[in-house]
Amino acid sequence: MRAAAVLIVVTFLGGGANAATTLEEKTDQARAHLKAGIAYYDEGRYEDAAREMKVAYELRPLADLQYNLAQCYERLGQLDEAASAYDTYLKGNTTVPDRKQVEQRVANLRERAKAQKDGNAPPPPLIVEKEKVVFKTIVVYKEAPPKPGRAARGAAYGL
Repeated sequence: MRAAAVLIVVTFLGGGANAATTLEEKTDQARAHLKAGIAYYDEGRYEDAAREMKVAYELRPLADLQYNLAQCYERLGQLDEAASAYDTYLKGNTTVPDRKQVEQRVANLRERAKAQKDGNAPPPPLIVEKEKVVFKTIVVYKEAPPKPGRAARGAAYGL
């Protein structure tokens, strides 16, 4: 069974009360689709996983969801779609800790897609049953956390 890991925290500030309620509902729905997508992925049902990831992204267009979608597309052999999803992930996040690795992966995917179209594609890689895949899990706050410093320490200790 593959494990999902929390890698990135995304904060979001809501508008008025009605907007927050709508945002909260969309967030809950997106979270449900994300969980379903991860479960499908773990079962090897990559088409179902991709569908759930797309719905989650439509509800909450957070760039991190594109990373998960790219993982699904890669497993399905849809290399151009995977590269595009990774590009969207990189464009939506300015502080991606794994930027260089993802950029290299995009270049590799584009090269493989070109070879596939030219008819020079090597056989697809074997998928190892116990392979660990890391998904991006998104945490959305109702209010922005305090800025680092004295105020944050005070908030943490209830002062």
